[in-house]
Amino acid sequence: MDRSPTPIGALSKTAAAEYIGVSERYLDHLIAAGELQKVKLGRKTVIRIVDLDKLLEQNLQQQPAANNCERDTAERGHNS
Repeated sequence: MDRSPTPIGALSKTAAAEYIGVSERYLDHLIAAGELQKVKLGRKTVIRIVDLDKLLEQNLQQQPAANNCERDTAERGHNS
């Protein structure tokens, strides 16, 4: 097991997944899709906390638009 300290401002993949509330598998999907950047430090892979916060913020900003779309669709359904 690599016991080198995690750099300040970054988390291991396991901790990063926990931080944003997803599985490690989904975190890998986000990385592969280019939505999240990983940093390799020798054999250790870390994710910067600032990048995790940015991802959360981007998704938070997208939610109100999605909720408005759902509400508009529901209202149109009731008016038909």
